Amino acid sequence: MSTVDDASQSASRWQIQLICYGLTAAGVAIGIADLVRPDPLTAAALLLVAPLALLIAASAPEAFEVRLRVAKILNPLLGVPTAFVLIMALVRQLVDPTWAIVSGAVGAATFLALGFLARGRPGLQSPIAMMFLLAVSGGLYGYGAIVLADVQFDTSPTTVVQVPVVDKFLTYDRTSTGYHLRLSPWGARTTVNEVEVPHAVYDALRPGALACIVQHPGALRLAWFTARACTPN
Repeated sequence: MSTVDDASQSASRWQIQLICYGLTAAGVAIGIADLVRPDPLTAAALLLVAPLALLIAASAPEAFEVRLRVAKILNPLLGVPTAFVLIMALVRQLVDPTWAIVSGAVGAATFLALGFLARGRPGLQSPIAMMFLLAVSGGLYGYGAIVLADVQFDTSPTTVVQVPVVDKFLTYDRTSTGYHLRLSPWGARTTVNEVEVPHAVYDALRPGALACIVQHPGALRLAWFTARACTPN
């Protein structure tokens, strides 16, 4: 009887693994497609698929632990689609990111709660690592989802504000260079503020020049913007 039970449990585990890893692969493919060519339908698919693998895996996390050096942890690949949601969100900047931060905190708390409920699952070897990965992925998804939806579903007319450039500077990390402008107050930003811009915009503008801030109302009414060099009349 135990042999039959073991075989049944093994088949069930194989099925749930197949579903979760399939959803993960689909999420990565959709994320790459939306990164290459942003589209509301692709964004909607990404928002739907990205958290599903983690939500299902949270019901049986012991089936998704992989060995990393000397310990077993929940497979980090399951969180990659949520990272794509964040990456797509970071392409645009919100005027005020407060609600996105709140959404990220709610997402982290929700996924952490799911991990907490699953911490006693038989066979689970690293419950703390599992809860940590779920919380981080939930935070990434919570922050990114509200920004992605606000930006990619936005069809409202834009307004353009010309703002003097106060200064500009570069930032560096191991793999990339950040291009930043320091701008005079504009719109909801009532003090001198910093915005990140593409390389070409950074090269085109000097202190004292005018940057054009293209303001979008946002589908969720969270205003977002892009910055570019003003085109001469």
